[in-house]
Amino acid sequence: MPGTVYDQHAEWYTDVVQRRGLLHLQIIPRIMAFIGDIADQSVIDICCGEGIFTRELAAHGARATGVDLSKRMLGFAESQNTGTPVTYVHDDARVLSRLPDSDFDGAICVMALMDIDDISGVFRAASRVTRHSGWFVVVVTHPCFDISPRCHRGH
Repeated sequence: MPGTVYDQHAEWYTDVVQRRGLLHLQIIPRIMAFIGDIADQSVIDICCGEGIFTRELAAHGARATGVDLSKRMLGFAESQNTGTPVTYVHDDARVLSRLPDSDFDGAICVMALMDIDDISGVFRAASRVTRHSGWFVVVVTHPCFDISPRCHRGH
């Protein structure tokens, strides 16, 4: 499985996320309010990066699985885990080949689609791994808010 640009910038990206900015103040609370009660649901965090949303899902009672193409980002995710049970999987969001069909109640993909060349593949994969009545929440940034020239297309 090929690497990703995030392997090269994993340390920088993790530092940005941990600064407790817009992500913590606006995005996380709004996503959690939008998806509602997820206790005892199985939820996948597609393109989980350093795992901030995966841990948040687990903290709200979900059986959380984070998936990312970057092994370095997954390493940061695993090192950040503070006892909340989560699973991390190295896989490509465009296919999710390591995950079984209809295994999840819901899925999220936060601020990652704009870095993926095959968005349709992500939607097909998310549809395959979620149950028939499952849900999929996507959050993307507007191009004017691109925070670094180091993070660019080619994920």
